[in-house]
Amino acid sequence: MDPIEPDWGGWSSITEAGESNMSVDSFQKQEDSNMSIGDSRSDSVYGGSNVGAFQHFKCSQVVDMFYKIFQDIKQDNNSYQDGSGSSSDEGDDEDDETYFPASNKQKTQYRFMNGKDGMATCERCGSVGIKHAFYSKSKRFCSLSCSRSFATAKREGKPLTTFDKTQQKKIPGKKMNIPSKLPQPVQSLYPKTVTKRPGGMKGFDWGPYLAQTGSDAAPITCFKHCPMSDHWQNINTGMKVELENHLCDIHAFWIATVVKVAGYKALMRFEGFGNESTYDFWINLCTQDVHPVGWCATVGKPLVPPKSIQDKYIDWKEYLIKRLTGARTLPSNFYNKVVECINDIPIKKGMQLEVVDKMCVSAMKVAKVQEVVGGRLRLHYTDSKEEIDEFWCHMRSPLVHPIGWSQTSGHKLHATQEYRSKCLNKITMDKYDPDDVTPDMFEKKKEPPHGAKFQEGMKLEAIDPLNLSAICVATVMKVLKNNYLMIGIDGSIAQNGTDWFNYHSTSPCIFPVGFCEVNGIELTPPRGYKGQFKWFEYLRQTKSSAAPVKLFDKEIPKHGFKPANKVEAVDLMEPRLICVATVSRVVGRLLRIHFDGWEVTYDQWVDCETADLYPVGWCEVMNYGLEGPRVKKRKPKLSPTGLPLGELGNIKTESNSSFSSQFESTIKVKTEVEDVDFPPSLSPHQSFSDEKSIRSGSNESPSSKPSVTKTALSNLLMSKSGGTNPVDSTKSSQLAQRHLTIPPDQWTVSDVCYFLKVNDCASFWESFVRSKVDGKKLLELTKDQISSLTGMKIGASIKMTEMIQQLKTRAQKS
Repeated sequence: MDPIEPDWGGWSSITEAGESNMSVDSFQKQEDSNMSIGDSRSDSVYGGSNVGAFQHFKCSQVVDMFYKIFQDIKQDNNSYQDGSGSSSDEGDDEDDETYFPASNKQKTQYRFMNGKDGMATCERCGSVGIKHAFYSKSKRFCSLSCSRSFATAKREGKPLTTFDKTQQKKIPGKKMNIPSKLPQPVQSLYPKTVTKRPGGMKGFDWGPYLAQTGSDAAPITCFKHCPMSDHWQNINTGMKVELENHLCDIHAFWIATVVKVAGYKALMRFEGFGNESTYDFWINLCTQDVHPVGWCATVGKPLVPPKSIQDKYIDWKEYLIKRLTGARTLPSNFYNKVVECINDIPIKKGMQLEVVDKMCVSAMKVAKVQEVVGGRLRLHYTDSKEEIDEFWCHMRSPLVHPIGWSQTSGHKLHATQEYRSKCLNKITMDKYDPDDVTPDMFEKKKEPPHGAKFQEGMKLEAIDPLNLSAICVATVMKVLKNNYLMIGIDGSIAQNGTDWFNYHSTSPCIFPVGFCEVNGIELTPPRGYKGQFKWFEYLRQTKSSAAPVKLFDKEIPKHGFKPANKVEAVDLMEPRLICVATVSRVVGRLLRIHFDGWEVTYDQWVDCETADLYPVGWCEVMNYGLEGPRVKKRKPKLSPTGLPLGELGNIKTESNSSFSSQFESTIKVKTEVEDVDFPPSLSPHQSFSDEKSIRSGSNESPSSKPSVTKTALSNLLMSKSGGTNPVDSTKSSQLAQRHLTIPPDQWTVSDVCYFLKVNDCASFWESFVRSKVDGKKLLELTKDQISSLTGMKIGASIKMTEMIQQLKTRAQKS
């Protein structure tokens, strides 16, 4: 992000004329009913370095600015009156006595002050507001328009008012310095987010959830790739802003105080409520609905207190001056700076780059940028004819590279010969096309330590990109140019190397031997390994050596993440989804991310500087749907099947390690209990079933199964484990017995469907039945055919490919 300009606008500190700079006391302190000023703490209370020089904005000027605007308008009004021979301010001298309570004068109730020195009612339209914000000398009108139309109506003998006088609230005379008792509100238990966006929130609302769980959000400063991360240390509790007042009958604004900061969101309380939290509400500070103090005076908008407390103080002007003295507010160009940060992305729609091949993680493909959302890229493979063949990732992700990177580093590339030839010319001439993503758009990788280098065959520990909840025993399979490595997970390495994956030698996702043991993390041994895993024994058995510790990047930045912090996390198994998540563990720079409402088997290990974590409120800023915690069901439900590395299948979990749990263990079915406290959402590993329903925030899960014709086969496949249907149970038992005795190449279509069911792929049985896939055809399916049968669901396709491969192995052994 660009360095901070010294004249960025300043974080305004509001002070009274002649007074020293004071900060308003913490909002948790008892507010004095006589409008006492806060304690005189220094500006340092509100956080370290400031953005630019402070502007000492005099609090009295906030209201006095109204007067300057009013004087200009009054001159226009006088010119109008001189021309018409009539004035809307006739009898201003007589009107001066209306500054006394209305109950002491023989005046029409609706016409003047509502019985309060600080409030006034427009004689033309009936709008109620602060007296000092009204037009004319006697403050009889809310706007120049009302003043002129009143004069015109009076001259032409027409009705002077445009509202029903009988509906005016009658205010009895009373002492105004005694706060009136607040009415009991009728609203939800937890504060909600207030937004002016059409249709309201898109997806999940953090507000009630944070209040209900008592959670803290990870600070914005933890997310270096997010807008305003360099400036957010200046946003603190006690800051004052001007917001639209949703607690009054007219379109007006009022000053609110930041009570709590959670990511981009802030819990707000309107001035005048004191310690009363009933009317608190959440708002996103990075929207154009938030304005610095003084904005209303600048643009001529009315400041009107909430309806329920309009009687609370005699003089709201004096109250505001005392409450605002010494408080901080936002710079005048704050929202413009937010927009500038969001748009400061070098990669644009229509550009081309190289990205990992979803179907073969050891290779790269050429893709075109279809959409950019806050640095996140929606990519489409250029050689794909399927419109839904998309891939989401951040521009800082290690999965994306500039044009020509594969040939420069020696990485496998799935592309045409024409593309390869053009790339070589571009690399040689260092001249790229305008729509090419170039190397200078990426951050330079760290330089590895001098001396020793990684070598093929070295052992290490690595996060498995196909099962991100596990750190596994791994091997350096190949050393590429520019310090890139091809890594394979021991026990799962394909003979053709299609499941190798690329890591830079300084990647924080690879670790030296013994890392997990030292940090108390469970290390996943190679598949099929017998007995307790010990590195010393394993190295001796495999006649291999461990990668030296000095080859790994050991730097641990001060990231600021803490356990229990709430974040918005990309589901790397289905990266178009961003979900409500919690930092469940912090190990140095390594974070374990837990998706709220889901089992720990769906957790993800990520680096603290990953671009796949976002602050609370990021999705709201970008108008991107956020998936809330799972809505739990009463009935058992099969585990979700769509997954990986961006959409790569989670094929190495315990439940998926065998192609059929019927042969080696009992079927594992998730039992879920209904929980209506949380909003409905999708599985963090949901497949591409229905993007439209997710985008629109639909409550209906796209994973819901389509209606099917009731047949014996459908009854079997859709039945739940432990069902009471005797026909289904008998049929299921018969098919299970056949699976144990009949070779896979002799299976019937029903056998194949049962095979899909017990391996959590029951949602695809219809396409297999339509294509009449029996055992023989199943073993002969190609990758493209499998993708077609699964509806291009990448995770399920990879999982099914491995299951079929294991079936072939079993058939050969038998």
